Amino acid sequence: MKTYIKKISHTLLLGFIFISQFKRRGKVLERILSFLKKLSDTLDKATRVIAIPVVLVFMLIVFLGVASRFIFRVSIIASEEYTRIGFAWACFLGAAICVKKESHINFSALTDKLDLVIKNLVRLFVSTLSCVFFVFLFVYGIKLTGHVLPTYFPASQLSQICGRE
Repeated sequence: MKTYIKKISHTLLLGFIFISQFKRRGKVLERILSFLKKLSDTLDKATRVIAIPVVLVFMLIVFLGVASRFIFRVSIIASEEYTRIGFAWACFLGAAICVKKESHINFSALTDKLDLVIKNLVRLFVSTLSCVFFVFLFVYGIKLTGHVLPTYFPASQLSQICGRE
């Protein structure tokens, strides 16, 4: 009987140790997820703070370029280059904001008719496919940056990757 009680108490003790370790790991995971959520929210706020002036300056450059060309008959030579840079930054920052809010373009006509489980599986598949595509873009973006690095805009003499040498 004593050995049976010892086995039960030993099993219970191991169970409590396992549960406490699991809870501790769960708390660590919760802390990591909490940190990642705060980091994501902070980066989203920073992106919004950066995106607003970029878009405003981009629109101002376009307006001044068009106004100077049609009203004063004088064109601002580098306005097209600055517009191109501003447009690219505005697009990428806006896309980042839309992804965070999940307000990017999606076609939900088919997924609205699906069962919840299948809808979640389709969402997981699309997210996985998107991640693969983003890795592809990242790898080839680095290669493209290497090719564009030695080129400059003709009027502003800015590097195509937006830096002066």
